Amino acid sequence: AITRPELLMQVLQKERDPKKIDRLLNLIPRRMVSEEMAYEAIRKNSRCLHLLAPEIISKRIAERAVREDPQAIQWVPQHLRTPEMCLYAESNYLHLRIYVPESVAKGDNIYSFHRRVDQTLRQPLDYAQYKILYTGGSVVVDDVTTRAGYVGCCRVTYDRKKDEFSFQQLTRQQEQTFRAVRMRKTQRKMKL
Repeated sequence: AITRPELLMQVLQKERDPKKIDRLLNLIPRRMVSEEMAYEAIRKNSRCLHLLAPEIISKRIAERAVREDPQAIQWVPQHLRTPEMCLYAESNYLHLRIYVPESVAKGDNIYSFHRRVDQTLRQPLDYAQYKILYTGGSVVVDDVTTRAGYVGCCRVTYDRKKDEFSFQQLTRQQEQTFRAVRMRKTQRKMKL
């Protein structure tokens, strides 16, 4: 049995197999795991967050775990769940919405902003697109329907100062380019 923390850290650093990391964390007492050890374990197996004592889960550990496995948000202590983390988790798995704290859901942040975007465009975007819009950039969105009607393929921009969205319909050439780029990205994702 490993009883000295420095030996445990050496084992965690050398081990590469996620199943063995999981097994190791199941065998050792929780009080023996430091924040540094926990981060090392999460780096190699993001699905073992539930095996860590809540008091050693730091913001860095929580963000790493959720980035690698969005479903890990359910084991992140409430006070560490950031708007970005909640949006990332929900953007990947809609059912994770139940883990969003009320303070995040009702706050003035990127998470509540994404709700406005969905209502305005009447469709969800991916996490990266929400971030781009929230920071003042523009994204190209296909088949946009607003309260004013069908816009089609357009460039959507959000002006934070004016707190408003703007839509610029793409020319046929721009639309064809957009669809070709999207097709290439889809094909790259489909490769093994």
